[in-house]
Amino acid sequence: MALPAERTEVQSTLKNIDFFPYRISLGHVQTWLDRKELRVNFRYKLEKDNYYETNSEGTRLIIEFEDMKGNVKLSESYYLETKPDDDDVKLDLGEHDTKITWANPDLVFLVEQLKQYKLSVYTELQGKRKSLASRTVDWFTILE
Repeated sequence: MALPAERTEVQSTLKNIDFFPYRISLGHVQTWLDRKELRVNFRYKLEKDNYYETNSEGTRLIIEFEDMKGNVKLSESYYLETKPDDDDVKLDLGEHDTKITWANPDLVFLVEQLKQYKLSVYTELQGKRKSLASRTVDWFTILE
């Protein structure tokens, strides 16, 4: 019996992103910006296939925001279900709301055009990242 072929294509949607044994969907994505702070709010639904026994220790999910000019790039690294330290951030199973925040006094000068940004999702294990999904979104719209 052979292992199934690995999926190498990057999804263009933020729904039903599979990374064994998990599946995540991002929705209700919206940006908020003032002179000193950028906030990306979103809702996620994290599911796990419990049929298989796996060790996901050290596996992280990275959610990255980047404006189309490349001047502003921020990401948040999330552990799944458990976190090694109190300062780390984790995603819990189920549906939850969360946000990524970046404060910078020069933010208004860095964001030149408020047309579109790219939201990307990666999985990371032992410092190696794999791109799972990426989507271009218009600023200040709510992506369902």
